[in-house]
Amino acid sequence: MKRTFNIDTALWSIVLLLLFYTFIKIIYSGEINNFIHPDMIKYSIFGAISIGIMLIYNIVNIFSEAEEEKVRYGYFLFLIPVIIYMIIKPSGLTERAVINRGINMEFYKALMADEEVSEHHHDHKHSHSHGDGEIIRRNGELVVSNENFFTTFKELYKNQEKYQEEIVRIKGFVVKEKGESESFILSRMVVSCCAADMEVIGIRCKYKDTPLLYNGQWVEIRGKLQVKEAEKGPMLMIESLTPIEKPEDSYIYRD
Repeated sequence: MKRTFNIDTALWSIVLLLLFYTFIKIIYSGEINNFIHPDMIKYSIFGAISIGIMLIYNIVNIFSEAEEEKVRYGYFLFLIPVIIYMIIKPSGLTERAVINRGINMEFYKALMADEEVSEHHHDHKHSHSHGDGEIIRRNGELVVSNENFFTTFKELYKNQEKYQEEIVRIKGFVVKEKGESESFILSRMVVSCCAADMEVIGIRCKYKDTPLLYNGQWVEIRGKLQVKEAEKGPMLMIESLTPIEKPEDSYIYRD
């Protein structure tokens, strides 16, 4: 039987090609980190490979034996996410957008609870790769980074007497509180799985020039930790504050 060009298969191949290109682009460029936890990227790679295999299969069979041809235009529904990506160029949630979700000021309690559960079950085989790095002390200061964020705060709250009035250097974005002119919340966005489950955590900071700051502004601060006498939870008494550009790795990823 004579083989003819199959329009339906050709259309589906074009859709698969665009999907494959989009997947590869956001994975290769690192843009995918704006939407999912790094540990989930392997599944996206698997998805891209699967689409690639389907694409090759369709291209091979684009010429088929002559028969009544039915073109399924529903394929183009799969192009909606591609079109949105190309036109809007999504870059993840902004600081101002996530502020409306509320801020978890007692995140350290959950960290301590997780540690107690881990110790109770003697689970020493699991290796955390995000936020649980070594505590860094540099020039007499505790330096908090994405890599050691959770480790440092667990240590601070576990040994409050030891770290009372300790100098801490940390980066984050500003969230102002209504009715508070001399304090703000230094916040960070935490992702457990994907952007949909993003949580905002923060620590209160005492700063006399708070009115000069704006919501969502990124800053690096150096402050003295007050734990014992803070009425609303742990607080950093700011000694210096420097506005900074939003870092590329603005999310903290939690295992």
